[in-house]
Amino acid sequence: HSGDVVQNSDSRKEHRDVRPNKVILRCKRSPIKTSRVNMPPRCSSPVASAHSGDVVQTSVSRKEHVAEVEELDTLFQAVCPMIREYEMQNTKPDEVKVVEYKSPSDLASTIDLSVPDGEGSLDAFLNGCRDTLAYSVRTSHPRFMNQLYAGSNPTGQVTELLTSVLNSTVHTYAAGPVFSVVERSLIARVAEMIGHPNPSICDGVFAPGGSHANLTAVMTARSVAFPHVANEGWKPEDKPVLFASAHSHYSIRQAASIMGMGAANIVQVSSFFIFFATLLYFS
Repeated sequence: HSGDVVQNSDSRKEHRDVRPNKVILRCKRSPIKTSRVNMPPRCSSPVASAHSGDVVQTSVSRKEHVAEVEELDTLFQAVCPMIREYEMQNTKPDEVKVVEYKSPSDLASTIDLSVPDGEGSLDAFLNGCRDTLAYSVRTSHPRFMNQLYAGSNPTGQVTELLTSVLNSTVHTYAAGPVFSVVERSLIARVAEMIGHPNPSICDGVFAPGGSHANLTAVMTARSVAFPHVANEGWKPEDKPVLFASAHSHYSIRQAASIMGMGAANIVQVSSFFIFFATLLYFS
C-alpha cells in the first residue's frame, strides 16, 4: 500500500495491479487511496461536501442520510485496506492456501453468528468482514480451479459496489433507466455474436446461474410445444416428454418437476448417439 517492493512471480504480476495510484478521495478523516480512478481531489456535490466537512443545507428529514454517508466513509477507510491485503495475499500461492478449511461445526464456533437485538457495533462488523475474508474460498488464488468461475477484476468489483449502492431493479424503465438500456444493448450484442440476422428485435433474460438458465430454456421449449399450458395448465392428452443427454445437469430434472411434467418423463439420450447424430448433421 505504501509503495514497498513485493517479491513475486511474473504469473501474478497482473494481480498485483490492485495497488493504488496517486489518487485520493478526500474525507474529513484520513484520506482513502483508490485504484485507477481519475477523480478530482474535491467534489462539488452536496454529498461530497458532507464528506469534506463543509456545511450542507439539508432538511431535517435527510440529516439521517447525511449521517449514513459519514458512516460509509468510516467503513471504506476500514474495509478497503482489508480487501487490498486479501488481494495481495492471493499473489503468494506458496504462502497462502486456497481455503483455510474448517468443518461446519468448527467454523460456526469460530465466527460470530449472533444476531444483535439492537444496533450492532462497528468492531463486530469489521470482525465479521475479517472472518469472511479469512475463511472463504479464495477464487482469485492461482490454484483455485473451477469449471464455471474464478476470481473477479477491479472493474467488476466496483460495478458490484455501484449496483448495491443504487439498489435498483429493471422491472420497468422508470425504475431502472440506465440498467434497462444496458440490458437491451447486451441482449442485442449477444444475439449478434451468435449470428442472428436482426439482433435489434431479439429478446432475452440474464439468468443468475446455470440452473435458472436451464429452467428458462425448458420453459421456453414448453411454451413452443404446448402454448396452452401457460393459461390452462397440462391436459391429460398432452403427455410431454423431455429429451436430454444422459450426462445433463441435475437442474433438468428439477425443471421437469417444477413445471409439472415429472422427472419420469425425461428420456435420457446417450452422449455417443448425440455425437454421432451431430457428425451426420454437419457431414
